[in-house]
Amino acid sequence: MSSTHAVSWLKNDRAKRAQFKAMKTIPFLLLFAALTLPAHAQRSKFSGPPPAEQREFIHTMAERHKEIEREVKMTKKGYTATTTSKSKDLAAMLKKHVAYMKARVDSGANVRHWDPAFTELVKYADDIEVEVKEIKNGVEVVVTGKTEEGVKVAKNHAKIINGFAKKGMKAVQREHKAVVK
Repeated sequence: MSSTHAVSWLKNDRAKRAQFKAMKTIPFLLLFAALTLPAHAQRSKFSGPPPAEQREFIHTMAERHKEIEREVKMTKKGYTATTTSKSKDLAAMLKKHVAYMKARVDSGANVRHWDPAFTELVKYADDIEVEVKEIKNGVEVVVTGKTEEGVKVAKNHAKIINGFAKKGMKAVQREHKAVVK
């Protein structure tokens, strides 16, 4: 349709003009919606299972769990955890894995969808503040619950990850209980 024909088409029909105006508005509305969606609604980067690199990290860390040192200090509202390894490759994996998992949970994407405690962690992610700091041989993570439920979920997560570090694959393959009733 030529531009002259389009103009005459629009002039002759009020309904068509309204439809044309609406069509011009739709892209703006879509852009507005995309920019204002909450972080956990924007899941494309984290949908589906973790990438192969992350799955490999999990398996390697579980198999070599005796080379990982983890110290946790429970606080009134959460915990502080220091997780390190003298092995340079494991220390690098810890740093990448913790950063990835924080971003995944923050996005609202599922983590271990078959495990009630991890489903709960994602559900209450907005009730938990997580600060990750890279240190020489690993990471220091400060987790603070903003609500009573957030505190319970955070402390449960600390215990579960402690089990991963102590027991390796045996603990990784287990299902863990949710704590919020």
